[in-house]
Amino acid sequence: MTQREFWTSDVLCDAAEMAIEMGNTHCSSDGYRVISNFGLKAHQSQSHAHLHVISGESKSLENGNQKLLSEKDFVAKIIAAKNSKTNENFMIIARVEALIAGLGVSEATKRADAYEKAGADAILIHSKKNTPDEIFEFCDTWNGNIPIIAIPTSYPDVTLEELQNHKVKMVIYANQSLRAAHWAMAEHLNKLSTSKSLSDVETKMTGMEDIFQLQEMYEIKKQETDIEKNLKKLGYIN
Repeated sequence: MTQREFWTSDVLCDAAEMAIEMGNTHCSSDGYRVISNFGLKAHQSQSHAHLHVISGESKSLENGNQKLLSEKDFVAKIIAAKNSKTNENFMIIARVEALIAGLGVSEATKRADAYEKAGADAILIHSKKNTPDEIFEFCDTWNGNIPIIAIPTSYPDVTLEELQNHKVKMVIYANQSLRAAHWAMAEHLNKLSTSKSLSDVETKMTGMEDIFQLQEMYEIKKQETDIEKNLKKLGYIN
């Protein structure tokens, strides 16, 4: 059964009930998501019908610090993801938030070891401190064999060379493009609100050609042309 067939069948209600039961039993008390993706462009990971029950480490607080999901429960999530994986190019990245929760490098390395053994393809280590010191300590201490990923949002002065020297293999610049896009849109709209015409506003912006390429508009046009040829063959159009 395909994903589309699944969503128009009587099976969906039973699957939804099972997904909610799994979420209530195995996911964080902070909540979870039940989602379904359609097609590769929407990141559908499996060709057959399925639902995703998605949770993560708990964000609840305990004595002012973030309370994490237990190591065992998080390992169980990784094992479940590993067992469901059918595409070798699909990466399972385990996010370690022990530093965020104030539990120290020792807990972070312990969890990273457990997540690697469970089948994670990479470890994402995060910190809310304004220097990369504890990130570097983790990277230098942990002896894992899978890549380390860092998010230097809170310590923006760190250089790529420094991160590379401490075994970081990938960097995520979280929220940067979103925040830049928001600023650009707000700036442009503010100018438009006080101008008499579009020509009065000078803003650097992407050309429509780039937007069409992003939307794969030309591929859609080609598909429409192919459909039109078939309709001509069948006598529906001249």
